[in-house]
Amino acid sequence: MKALSSPTLRGMAWMLLASLAGTLIDTGVKALSSHYDTPQIVLGRLLFGLPFVLLIAGLRGDLKNLKPKRWRGHGLRAVLSCGATFGFFFALGELPLTLLVALSFTAPLLIAVLAWPLLGEPLGWRRGLAIFLGLGGVWVMINPGNAPWNPAYLAVAGSVLCWAGLSLSARRMASRAGCPWSPGPWPSFWAWGPPAPRCTSA
Repeated sequence: MKALSSPTLRGMAWMLLASLAGTLIDTGVKALSSHYDTPQIVLGRLLFGLPFVLLIAGLRGDLKNLKPKRWRGHGLRAVLSCGATFGFFFALGELPLTLLVALSFTAPLLIAVLAWPLLGEPLGWRRGLAIFLGLGGVWVMINPGNAPWNPAYLAVAGSVLCWAGLSLSARRMASRAGCPWSPGPWPSFWAWGPPAPRCTSA
């Protein structure tokens, strides 16, 4: 097995940091859900995130490249972003946080499965076995036999599907543009989402 490259280790570190930030966001949304409606929470979260995105763009010298060229791709990502965010935030107000987090663990497993036919990334038996065990772990965590039915489960399922599509489209757009910032769409304003800087080819 080849040793992990430095970019791979950096990517893993960023993913761990993003997971920590996501946990803090989920906890905050859960606390706010009893006082505010879902659209208000979504709007507040994204408006507070926008200055940080612009700051990073400025530090990288990418402010001039904010205007995208692939409007169809960015428009699709805006719709997926809207579905993923609203579905998950709505479910946060209806389901226990631990149960919702367990259900959300299916998203990276779904991404790993779909990356094979959609992106041509190899799956292999090791990854396949890991995905199977991961789904089994989620099944044990949610304990469906003792979990009462709630329509918010549909919101979670829709959110997971949208998040998988969002991640896969980001990977494809970044690989085509040759720039890690390219997937961040201006059209995400339609979904109350912040933009991210990108290369001129985006």
